[in-house]
Amino acid sequence: MADDRVLVVGGEWDREVSTAEICEPGSGFRHLADLTDRRTAGALALLHDGRVLICGGSRPGYRMTASAELLDPATGMSVPVGPMLTERAGHTATTLADGRVLVAGGGEGDKVLASTEIFDPRSESFSAGPDLAAARLKHGVGRLADGRILIVGGQGADTDVSRAAGWPRASSTTGRS
Repeated sequence: MADDRVLVVGGEWDREVSTAEICEPGSGFRHLADLTDRRTAGALALLHDGRVLICGGSRPGYRMTASAELLDPATGMSVPVGPMLTERAGHTATTLADGRVLVAGGGEGDKVLASTEIFDPRSESFSAGPDLAAARLKHGVGRLADGRILIVGGQGADTDVSRAAGWPRASSTTGRS
């Protein structure tokens, strides 16, 4: 979070949870909100207005989900949005300079994904983005100072992905790495 607090959402492995907690330095953890869906291995993105996009992940029984919700940490309220176009877990969600969110890669069952989606917080909906050059899940991502997105590492269908992928500036939603 922008104010040094840490938001914790979801569970681990076969312990999906539907709660969000805030860890405040010096105070510890406290319950923030009940979410609309139980999940683990989802992705989060802090939006420019302070809300948090929570998307995808795995539900009980290792079933992937395309569900998404917006959590407002100021009110503790969470509302469903979307859904995403593709069920996915192990993906990333990165806020672009223009406020939209890039959802990239992940897995859908036994399939590793190269697809991306763009979440628009104004319409609270997802649209298709261009495919990554290499399918990947459990990768790292960062937004560079010039607005480009760098996607690195992760796992492919049969091996680790060693090459990096680039994403154009937020003004462009076309192009490939």
